[in-house]
Amino acid sequence: MIATPRQWVELEVVARAMGLTPEQVKRRAAEGKLPRPSFHLGYTRPVWNRELLIAMLPEQAVERLEAVEHVEKSKRPPPMPQSPE
Repeated sequence: MIATPRQWVELEVVARAMGLTPEQVKRRAAEGKLPRPSFHLGYTRPVWNRELLIAMLPEQAVERLEAVEHVEKSKRPPPMPQSPE
């Protein structure tokens, strides 16, 4: 199965949604208070499976996560137009 972009949540988005610093998110994951990252994109870029993360977050944090994701999506540049071949 191919992952959709919304399936993965980056550290900075998790931190903003929870009102924590990225270091606090890492510490809570290490303590078992949050799920550990599903995997790392490179050495310093942990990502979480969105569904697993949502299952452990309180409802208010889930709402903030969705709001932060919406803002992040609006910051992305539009896709480059495809040239006809």
